[in-house]
Amino acid sequence: MYKSVLQKLWIGALALLIGSTTLAFSIAQQSLAPAGSHRVLDASKEASDVARSPIRLARRGGGLAQAYYIGKNHELVRYAFREVIESANRATVRVLSDGQFVSLGTVVGRNGWVVTKASELSGDLYCRIPNKGSLKASVHTTDEQTDLALLKVAATDLEVAKLESEWLANHSELKAGSLVAVPGGYAPDPLAIGIVSTSKLRTVVRDRGIVGIELAPTARGVLVISVIPGSAAERSGLKAKDIVLELNSVAVENPDDLIQRVKQLRPGAILALVLQRGDRIWTEKIELGRFSDLQGTELAEQNRLGGALSNRRSGFSEVLQHDSLVRANQCGGPLVNLDGETIGINIARAGRVETFALSAKSVGEALQRMMPKTELTSEKSAL
Repeated sequence: MYKSVLQKLWIGALALLIGSTTLAFSIAQQSLAPAGSHRVLDASKEASDVARSPIRLARRGGGLAQAYYIGKNHELVRYAFREVIESANRATVRVLSDGQFVSLGTVVGRNGWVVTKASELSGDLYCRIPNKGSLKASVHTTDEQTDLALLKVAATDLEVAKLESEWLANHSELKAGSLVAVPGGYAPDPLAIGIVSTSKLRTVVRDRGIVGIELAPTARGVLVISVIPGSAAERSGLKAKDIVLELNSVAVENPDDLIQRVKQLRPGAILALVLQRGDRIWTEKIELGRFSDLQGTELAEQNRLGGALSNRRSGFSEVLQHDSLVRANQCGGPLVNLDGETIGINIARAGRVETFALSAKSVGEALQRMMPKTELTSEKSAL
């Protein structure tokens, strides 16, 4: 299959620039187009792609040479990977929560078992499955370690993703610069093409949650002496001299009590604070902020260019990092190598050019914890 991709690309020269993660190809203009297609490339559109890993297309016609530049996610390039993702694409579903597309899912059991990103789920769930339509889904169980949820739908004979759990058994096989593709489930072409960013699996330390207030003891509860600009507290309207009486229906004894209890929660958790301001007492719900977002505001803003980041994007013991442009609501689906093998499941959009995927081995271990034992026996091929 790898050779098939190269044949479609008609590679004359391939230069992988590790420092800037760019690819340089010299290929014929029509080599990636479907049979019978004679489309003309839009030079203005391609000019905007130059900053995103440029690919150079050279064409000769009438004795003149013309050059075109396209990014690695140009439709012509994604077309070349259609065959690569074909099998995994049939095992990719779309997960909807209260009618909104919140994540992708990966079929891991032919009798209606699907894994997806747990922290994106709420409300009424449905899975849109290729050739099956939309089916009601329920959460069977979740796995805090991996942020995976195991869903169950009323379906049989589903196409199952073949997770290549041995692919990363030898970490020397993980090479920075290797190409990967992200299936989307419904369209035949991948959602994105990316490049493996590091030569080893990464541990992503859990980010610290922060409310964004400085505290002092008082007779009852704790006193807010200042509010950090840009913090969750500021966004929720807290002010200096407010008093925090309770956190999640439990009285707050002193500043250390509040700090230690908040430390147990992940960024994005919803806190119910009972507050007092003068004679007024009320409950304020606050989404716990992220400590790293208050360190270097410019970097945090740069990371959000191109779309929102995943609410949970830290606290993973082992992830494969790649630069595919996977949006926050496109996590949960498979990651495929050039041989068409499902080598992992995308679990977080962590930055502008930073996506994390759980390795197939980690997913297999999570399924051992989550799936009913009878299903594990019948679905060994998926693990």
